[in-house]
Amino acid sequence: MPDFKSLYLSLILASIAVAEPYKNGSVGFALDLPEGASVTASNANPPSCLISGGQDNNVWHIRLDRGANPDGLSPKNIALELKNKHSDPTGTEIIQNQAVYIGDATGHWTLIQEKGSASEAFFGWLVLPLKGEQYIAANLLTTESGWRVHSKAISSMIASITLLDPAALIQERLERIEHSSNLLNSLNESTLSPLLAIDEWRRITMWNEQEQKNQDIGYLHLVCWKGPPSAIENFDTRTESEDAGLIVSVQSRLVSDESRGIVVDTIAQFWMSFDGKREQWKKQTKRWMEGAQVMESETGILIPAKLGQPRTKLRVFSENLTSMTINDPYEVAIESPWLPKALHWVLPELLATQQNASYFWKTFENAGGLKQITTRIDQINRSNNAMQIDTSFGEQGVIFETVLSKNGKFLSQKQAGGLRIEQSSQAELEPIWAPRNLW
Repeated sequence: MPDFKSLYLSLILASIAVAEPYKNGSVGFALDLPEGASVTASNANPPSCLISGGQDNNVWHIRLDRGANPDGLSPKNIALELKNKHSDPTGTEIIQNQAVYIGDATGHWTLIQEKGSASEAFFGWLVLPLKGEQYIAANLLTTESGWRVHSKAISSMIASITLLDPAALIQERLERIEHSSNLLNSLNESTLSPLLAIDEWRRITMWNEQEQKNQDIGYLHLVCWKGPPSAIENFDTRTESEDAGLIVSVQSRLVSDESRGIVVDTIAQFWMSFDGKREQWKKQTKRWMEGAQVMESETGILIPAKLGQPRTKLRVFSENLTSMTINDPYEVAIESPWLPKALHWVLPELLATQQNASYFWKTFENAGGLKQITTRIDQINRSNNAMQIDTSFGEQGVIFETVLSKNGKFLSQKQAGGLRIEQSSQAELEPIWAPRNLW
């Protein structure tokens, strides 16, 4: 019997426009990422970006940097300087050394191969001129098999490079900031009340390359309700008071390593005032397997500006409940437009009601245990049947692709790395997890 739910979702996905090219405003370029390639590192100062692709012995890397060119050297001379910094072993061959034309820019491309070395590695340098006595340099590194397998994809990616106009980038960011600021200024109990209807189960899967299908690895329950900030301390009781705001409760279970039987349980409650100017949250995570467990807690709160402290600050406390150790609190002044943590979970549903298509935020992230303030950009792509919101953090490219129905209801989210979250129900999930004693 066909899976009509999956078929319906596939048709919706097919109707949505393809994601935009990867854009890096710090370095100043945009390009089409080949299938399977990803941005693995980026930096704003100095401006740089690392893109990687391939697998095993055919991995390839391209690092793009923006540099100063006060002496007005030609792209060919800069490429030669970069190549000369590389120590060429005996037998190195120059494969390509020629001018290239990308858009309106005339650059230079040099490609060498280290013949006789263990990997017979390929090194390449592409240099393109920028306005204001600057240039972009793309440095390629791959093996002989990497070039043999991926040269066409790498060449197509290089050919897709477009140089970005700094003035246009600034204007685009200012427009996104204005859209985000206007949305935040419009927040109140009335505009957020539709979110209070959210009470949803979601299925979490990961693509299994060997079996060529999505494999169930977890589930979550997302509930929004009205309550005071004190309610985040009690995960079992809902209370209301005059100091009410939006509370987003999330309970999830994830099998992070099935072969070793490692399970991660998370329970979190995020509170924000209805005007978005105050927030608190508490999150508890338990990593466990048979015979062992580790429990961690994270608490965050905004400290309002006051005499002697002109800016609102975010303070985050982390504690290992198993070893009873508390880390030094993370404290930083927030930047505008500030996105509260509570809205991380329901922002797609909120954006679905807006007319503007792109937004820029500053927000707190703790991915991989690294606490930091980062930028977040949301781009809405609409079709007749649905909408897709592409979310990027920093210069990392699109991390989330969230699909909603034309009425703004969550359907699915695809995350970088292959993880997928889909709308579900308790009736669908319980038969999957109860037999494994994980319900």
